[in-house]
Amino acid sequence: MIDPNKIYTAHYIDNEQKTLEVMLGTDEPGVFENMVIPYDPTEDNCKSVLGVINDDQLMENTYTRRKAEKQAFIDLAVSIAKEDNVDLDPVLLESDSGYWPKFVSALFTDIENEDHLFALKLALFENEKIRSSEDTDTKAELRQGKTKSEVLMAALQISTGKKPVKKKTVKKKKKVSK
Repeated sequence: MIDPNKIYTAHYIDNEQKTLEVMLGTDEPGVFENMVIPYDPTEDNCKSVLGVINDDQLMENTYTRRKAEKQAFIDLAVSIAKEDNVDLDPVLLESDSGYWPKFVSALFTDIENEDHLFALKLALFENEKIRSSEDTDTKAELRQGKTKSEVLMAALQISTGKKPVKKKTVKKKKKVSK
């Protein structure tokens, strides 16, 4: 049976939350022994763990561990890519959809931030199509844009070659009653 005094931490190791990994302290400082046990509150080893670490703490420990493992994986992938001279953005590794919510948030938050605008304009002018465009008027609009939306609209005009269509407003004539 697990000695409750030796329990350092524990977390789930499966998505079904049926198995725990328990870290137990040893007589040697800083050295731990890992033990894998089934999550069964009627079993003695599990009772010992639950006497020290409650279910909420198990969930928090599991979340923290998985987050740290994910970050370690991302860091490893980025370092390997750098060794091979591959430009790899860690944001893109987080998930397939992780990049776009961040992009949208950046686009619609702090829309007049001068540092963001400057960085956005620089990044856009690194694009070959924008840099080599002969549409000097729209490039000037891009350079002079005061908001992220203005800058992106100008960039999209250059990219697509389409100017925005301004809708004509038609005034309705009032009917004169006789």
